[in-house]
Amino acid sequence: MPRVRLLKTETRPAAQPPLCLICGRPATCHVSKQFSWRPPWLTYSFWSAVLCFFPAAVVILALGFAQTRRATVETPLCARHRGYWNWRGVWLYVPLFALLAVVLGFAVLFMLQKLNDDFFGWIFFGSFIAFLGWAIFALILSRTTTRAVEITDADITLEPVSREYVDALRHERHEQRRAPVLAWDDYDPYPRS
Repeated sequence: MPRVRLLKTETRPAAQPPLCLICGRPATCHVSKQFSWRPPWLTYSFWSAVLCFFPAAVVILALGFAQTRRATVETPLCARHRGYWNWRGVWLYVPLFALLAVVLGFAVLFMLQKLNDDFFGWIFFGSFIAFLGWAIFALILSRTTTRAVEITDADITLEPVSREYVDALRHERHEQRRAPVLAWDDYDPYPRS
């Protein structure tokens, strides 16, 4: 999958090629997207602690919030991908909330003794399988969407992005290096006092 490293100065619209970040078609708009990233070892440590020693998971969770880095990128997108970030969020959270609503509904029915106790095991097992299915779906969705692989003080690395976007960005960077530096670049015709 193509990966691109954008300097913080390249996250604004004028510094990026006019191609869709997702598919490489001509961009029609720029959508502001805040990416977040934390060191991968925190994620693995958190889930290991959840399974083994829950109080440590709370400490690792707090450490994860402290270690999270964020960067906003004005992503160039075509008309087809204008709602890319919104639809990914809908597909991630709506099934989870629907699953939680069903589980809470069954819990209320059990507490009111409207359901037979024999069904509790089946409903619990079904809810567990549904949640596991959602977790796998969420993992696949998060791995296939454009995401931050690393964020530092100077740059942000995104993956996967379109090959055409990467090639156009390389070409622009090459052209900027070849352009002569003029002596009057820092001249300000309207001095500020």
